Amino acid sequence: MSIVVPVGLTEEAAIRTAILEAFPFYRDSPGVVRESMDAAMQYQVLPAGTFFYREWDVCPHFAVVISGDIRVYKTGGMGREVTLYHVQDSEPCLVNLISVLLSRPAMATAVTEVETSAVLFPGASLGSWMAASEALRLFVFESIAARVVNVMTLVEEVAFQHMDSRLGALLLKRFGTRQSFSATHEEIAAELGTAREVVSRVLRDFAQRGAIRVTRGSIELLSAETLLQLM
Repeated sequence: MSIVVPVGLTEEAAIRTAILEAFPFYRDSPGVVRESMDAAMQYQVLPAGTFFYREWDVCPHFAVVISGDIRVYKTGGMGREVTLYHVQDSEPCLVNLISVLLSRPAMATAVTEVETSAVLFPGASLGSWMAASEALRLFVFESIAARVVNVMTLVEEVAFQHMDSRLGALLLKRFGTRQSFSATHEEIAAELGTAREVVSRVLRDFAQRGAIRVTRGSIELLSAETLLQLM
């Protein structure tokens, strides 16, 4: 997200205004709502590994990420984790929004994967701001709809796809334009909601078939075509 600092304001006020102006839901809201948001907004930078909220917490604020990555996940009775979705640039968090709007405990846990900057607003103000701002209502409803699609896709993957397909898709996403990335088998297992032994078995099979090379803490892409065939 690109932020341009306006001239003619104090440094702190200029930075606050520049941050908020980057969001359409702020720019397109009525003046009284913008003034209220500006007065209430908090800017925070969260180091990697910071818990934004834990399951069963009631969230006092709702947040929109400026840059970074927040992983939202559920933990099962045996301690196994499954990633529901990631919150990245210019996005809010579905679980956070639901907790704020319904005043209910969070249904999952959220932790920063990398250093993450975000704007926080008091949860108590969200309802009145939405009532007064069509732009904010649209932003919230579109965000909820997008996350529901994410979660439904996850349910479909877990229910109907083999682990080979799910792991292969995750690897291709992680590779992107890179030839390798760093990750442990435990981290990949948590992302997919499965056991480390399952991930290790499938990775070993992919490696034996020439699609990837697995070293300690790193995975290298050898043949994207072969990996696609194995999915």
